[in-house]
Amino acid sequence: MGHLVALTLFLTFCTLSVVSKVELIDNGYRGLYIIIKDTVEEDSKILDNLKKLFTEASHLLFQATKFRAFYNEITIVIPKSWSSRPEYSKIPEISSLDEFVLVDRPAAGKGNEPYVKRASKECGKRGLYIHLTPEFILLDSVSDYGPRNHVLVNQWAKLRWGLFDEYQKDYGFYLYRNMWHPIGCTSSVTGRALENCNPNAPCDVSNYRSVLPRTCRFCPHDGQNTTASIMAYPWIKSITSFCEKDSEETQELFRHNRLAPNDQNCFCERKSAWEVMVMHKDFSNGSNRPVSETTNSTPIFRYVQEGDKKRVFVLDVSGSMQGQRIEQQKLSAEYVIDNIIESGSWLGIVIFDSSASISSNVMQIITKEDRETLKRRLPSNVFGATSIGAGLLKGMEVLNQGSQTSAGSEIILITDGAENRPPYIDDVTRNLVASGIVVHTIAVSQSADLKLSQLANLTNGRSYVYLESNTVSFADAMAQTILSSGPLSSLSTPVNIFSQTLNLNAREEQQMFFYIDEGLGKETSLCLIGNTTLSINVSVLSPVGAKLSQNIRGQKYSCMVFPDVAEIGRYSFTMSATTGSIVNVLVLSKPISAAKEVVRVSSWLSEFTFNATSNQYISVYADVQRGRSPVLNATVTAVMESGGAFRKTFSLHDNGAGSDLTAGDGIYSAYILPAYVSGNGRSTIKISVVGIREEQTEKPSRANRISQGQQTTSTENFQRVSLLGEFTVSDYNHGSSSLVPPSRITDLRLTLLGYDHSNSNPVYALEWTAPGSDLDTGKVSEYDIRFSEDFDALIDNFTSAPYLVNSSEVKPNDAGVKQELIVAGLSDDETEGTTFIAIRARNDKGVYSEISNILTAGKATGFYVTTYKEAKIIEKENDPATVIIIVATLAGIAVVAVAGVLLFFKIRSMRNSRGHGKEDDTRACDASRF
Repeated sequence: MGHLVALTLFLTFCTLSVVSKVELIDNGYRGLYIIIKDTVEEDSKILDNLKKLFTEASHLLFQATKFRAFYNEITIVIPKSWSSRPEYSKIPEISSLDEFVLVDRPAAGKGNEPYVKRASKECGKRGLYIHLTPEFILLDSVSDYGPRNHVLVNQWAKLRWGLFDEYQKDYGFYLYRNMWHPIGCTSSVTGRALENCNPNAPCDVSNYRSVLPRTCRFCPHDGQNTTASIMAYPWIKSITSFCEKDSEETQELFRHNRLAPNDQNCFCERKSAWEVMVMHKDFSNGSNRPVSETTNSTPIFRYVQEGDKKRVFVLDVSGSMQGQRIEQQKLSAEYVIDNIIESGSWLGIVIFDSSASISSNVMQIITKEDRETLKRRLPSNVFGATSIGAGLLKGMEVLNQGSQTSAGSEIILITDGAENRPPYIDDVTRNLVASGIVVHTIAVSQSADLKLSQLANLTNGRSYVYLESNTVSFADAMAQTILSSGPLSSLSTPVNIFSQTLNLNAREEQQMFFYIDEGLGKETSLCLIGNTTLSINVSVLSPVGAKLSQNIRGQKYSCMVFPDVAEIGRYSFTMSATTGSIVNVLVLSKPISAAKEVVRVSSWLSEFTFNATSNQYISVYADVQRGRSPVLNATVTAVMESGGAFRKTFSLHDNGAGSDLTAGDGIYSAYILPAYVSGNGRSTIKISVVGIREEQTEKPSRANRISQGQQTTSTENFQRVSLLGEFTVSDYNHGSSSLVPPSRITDLRLTLLGYDHSNSNPVYALEWTAPGSDLDTGKVSEYDIRFSEDFDALIDNFTSAPYLVNSSEVKPNDAGVKQELIVAGLSDDETEGTTFIAIRARNDKGVYSEISNILTAGKATGFYVTTYKEAKIIEKENDPATVIIIVATLAGIAVVAVAGVLLFFKIRSMRNSRGHGKEDDTRACDASRF
């Protein structure tokens, strides 16, 4: 009987949806996928070590969550390039997942360090995926990152619960009450102060008035028994816990340090890791209460191997699709079949009105004739009413044909109307979710059923909208359902280089250009889709002067396919029309080799609904990567439309300010402001990326313990186009834009330059990135910088604190530009103390930003502005031999470390001396650099 139950459970697991979301059910995580990319060489030890790693991580996770969570069911997805085995189930190629683990080649600059791909500054917001390298999984030599299971639980906490690091990336200490304290969480960790953790390079932290080199780090001892915190020191074997609330009720061993200038305090309002975790749906409202510590926390593993992609078009042919809609649907589908659907993949076609029928069963696309056969079966006529549910059921029927599971297959649903015949979407949703079929939706016009996006979300699909305007074309939306696979995209997936809709007048000539960059050039095509029969002459001039021409007559859709492999460089093309026409011009190219990584762009929104009168703003993200390495210094532009003539163009930035989490990670971002929309309803955004030859760089490793050298590669000039999913605007109010504040400053930094030679006053450089008048756009009117000896008072009653400098002494820069201010403190060495500093910005409407992160400095009775061009600064008070003349910019200052003695210390005094204030609503992040 026991064997029967076990078999039943196993079979139930094996039939779970391949696109199921990760859920914590009865204390066990289900639906977690580990995707091995086809860039990874076949090695069975990877599978063995993954099983061992996640089993050990599950046991640690169970302990760290106080017996509330472990990994229950894990699916390892093996690339189709690896050898097949009888124990591998077969599934179609996966392109849509949430919260997964990716095994792939290293990203530039990170080496084999695991990391979470994330974009949001919002505390508690999940990440995208965990990246592990084969070397991290296989080699003991990368154990410098710490025990692998500890590192994995640390990364899981960021991915799942939206926690942040409790150490700091680029400096290790902060000043509090005339003492240097390491940036961390609890007070129980012992260690040494060393430059980059080199045991032969101690740094002097015995004198708080010394200028510490930026390379000075707190390096914990390996042999200690402390148990917290996983988010600060995951490489310490004894650590098995998260920090908890800073209160007298919490044992000091686990008590959170809310003064530490780390990202957890910055973005999570100084809440501990555990406080954030218990607000997550995994544990909130009594969910997944602690179970017996003897509970079996060993995961069940399933091995599946990817096969060829399997899709079906489910196309609306109801009466409302007549005219341009049915025509553009057909032309766009032809374009996708010709240029984007992968060779070897499977495609079927279903049409629906008041009922549904199969236009083509799924067929594998091998030859050009296969594509022509599918194109001939596309509908061109319209009929009656609308039963979307009927179309979906028929699509499921087509995908269930054959022996391969339908889980992971895709339906691309296109419709323009509201349902008026059963079965309805609600009638079939449960079956769709249970089947594991992914549904991508395209809403044609504002009147399409609003349940489309909900259906896409429930099935891990994507939803797009075609608003019948000239910014986003029908072909853009249909192509994006296939091209937008992000990190899961196949190495052979085409790249969308250029897409623009032109209004050509009769006898008018227009000239444009595009780039083919390194790694691309295979099967490059320039396609035209018109709203009327085309009469256009097209001429393309290659970088080496070769000319390709085509006269298009009597067609509404035509493609020019470049012979052989297109050269790298700039292509100009000229179009002249004999009759007026609106033409969508699209350029695609494929990678010339799977071994050559190319620049790809994936884009997404933080939310899919935008309440225009709330103080919650949607962020737009565009991830520009070559392989797993970020592309920097690109120009990223968004064009947003809501139908009609209204559209808004704005820029995305990768500068770590405003909506952007991390400067230089290749993720460009911006806020959507109320002024960008013109009313309620659906909106869509097209992203254009242009790169002019720059260095593609990834920052060194974030880990305190590991210091990676900076790595760079270069990229040619390039262009890319990406389409975001639809989002819905509600509660639009024309006057709501006047209430938008400047964005909060999160990168305020204070660097101790030294001491004034004439009066021994400490001289500081205060730096931050300028916010905009409206979040990250425009220019603020003034800055309000204040200081206090009381941490809580500065937060709770900011306006009662004294000004650090007069606001007139700081001239605001444009949003995204660095600000710097040199100030000297009136020192007070009579008593022990600390000065806390914060800033906020005001716009021309009198709206203030939130208070910034909070800095610490030595006790001062006041501050005054000085200039580093004239100041004479010594590194240590009363040390005239080390005078430094500051003559250029702050970036030119060379800080010389003073050799000190090897420091062994235990951090106790900070907890005992600082007291415990109440929790409040302002965050503190990057703090003083000394």
